[in-house]
Amino acid sequence: MPNVGSIEDAWRVFNSMPTHNVVSWTAMLQGFAIHGHGAETHGHFQWICEECIAVDAVTFLSLLSASSHAGLMDEGLLYFQSMGSVYGVSATV
Repeated sequence: MPNVGSIEDAWRVFNSMPTHNVVSWTAMLQGFAIHGHGAETHGHFQWICEECIAVDAVTFLSLLSASSHAGLMDEGLLYFQSMGSVYGVSATV
């Protein structure tokens, strides 16, 4: 039985899924963000890009949240600046 709030259990469940999409990836990114794993979140975001999964505003919300919680302000700013120009995602309220 998985432990509630366990990022390790969440990662195990994620890895057991036959396919991944923007929703499952974004959920994992947010889990890493909540647990303060900013560097891991950035690394997993690269995997999303390598899998050619189209990201959305919610994905960036998770990525920027992780950057903020981990004190990775420079990296977060780079992601924010690339949202529209590289990923075609507009910053909204």
